[in-house]
Amino acid sequence: MKKIFLVFFILILALGIPLTSLADTITVRADSWMPYTGEPGDRPGYCVEIFKTIFEAAGYTVDYQAVAWTRAVADVSAGTIDAILGGDNGDCPSCLFPTESIGKIQQTFYVKKGNPWKFAGLESLKGQRLGVVDGYSYDKGDLDGYIKKGDLPDVQKATGDNALPLNIKKLLSGRLDIVVEENQVMKMNLTDLGLSDDSIAPAGMVSEASDIFVAFAPGKDSSKKYMEIWNSGLRKLRASGKLAEILARYGLTDWKSSE
Repeated sequence: MKKIFLVFFILILALGIPLTSLADTITVRADSWMPYTGEPGDRPGYCVEIFKTIFEAAGYTVDYQAVAWTRAVADVSAGTIDAILGGDNGDCPSCLFPTESIGKIQQTFYVKKGNPWKFAGLESLKGQRLGVVDGYSYDKGDLDGYIKKGDLPDVQKATGDNALPLNIKKLLSGRLDIVVEENQVMKMNLTDLGLSDDSIAPAGMVSEASDIFVAFAPGKDSSKKYMEIWNSGLRKLRASGKLAEILARYGLTDWKSSE
């Protein structure tokens, strides 16, 4: 048995397979929501980079993929994956949330430049064609409740990997009156689409800025351990300056610095 193990170990070294590939794997998902999360690669979003830095340092192999948000939430709720990035308890009420957040977001209403409409409560949405992304939680309150009413013809729910770009194009073509989205995400999508910031205009905030988190699967003993690793690792990244370095690559600063 020892000889077999030795031959196996030598084969691993000869093939150049890193020993970390034999470590436990943690599966994490998110949708394409830059600068927070995006496609795997050199620029996967700062949340992905932070998550990988923390868990790889703890000896884990990180299996990250970008999928539709509704699928990510369904999979983590069922426990078929370990975590999702960038959610809160409005997205996944059954999930487990660590103490340390992964960012702070500001959900905002947008209109085509020249449209005088401004958000003044839910009543102001009536008669307006509102574009949202299916499965997103925007305020854990009145707006989410308004969107979830299935009999509202003026709420259009986009799905898939290109949900927000689709909503932006529909807004500019006059097929939507309002789009609601996080402000940093909107800015990056406008840039990616080759559109200037003045093609659309902010028309009011959904609510105050709120924290987002890594949401861990409910009903799994490993989730409690993962939350401890996350909390400790995030604090170490912040203290070492590594967190600031990761955020700077996306033109951002530490969300805690504004508190």
